[in-house]
Amino acid sequence: MSVSTRRSVTYRVGLSILAPLVIAASLMVAQPHTRALGQYAGPLQVLFSVNPVKGGNTTTGTVSFHSNTFSYFPGATVLLTSSNPAVAKVPASVLLPASPVGTPIKVTFPVTTYKVTADQNVTIRADMGGGIYYLAPLRVTR
Repeated sequence: MSVSTRRSVTYRVGLSILAPLVIAASLMVAQPHTRALGQYAGPLQVLFSVNPVKGGNTTTGTVSFHSNTFSYFPGATVLLTSSNPAVAKVPASVLLPASPVGTPIKVTFPVTTYKVTADQNVTIRADMGGGIYYLAPLRVTR
């Protein structure tokens, strides 16, 4: 496998009967949503039970997903990241269960915060892949 700067990947497969076969595929880079932090960005959303939250306390995050584009939603893993895990820590992922079309899905997760000497703004990112993600602001106070 070779990777060039043009973001393409080439696989060379040798067949015993036929001449070598070359399969080339361009990598598609998903363009992120360009909406401001905390705004609804498509079918995925994240909210917190307490925001702002005093450092050292825990708040509960809720990932909500709603889509009418699937006749049956097979379920998905949503990756969670914190812009500053030393201030607010989230689990690596949550699992959205399978559901019929049009059914809103909500899954909660804990957000552990740590004591801070000055108020801090942290962004929690929920990412389903394919360009579907949500950036949720969380303020941790002293």
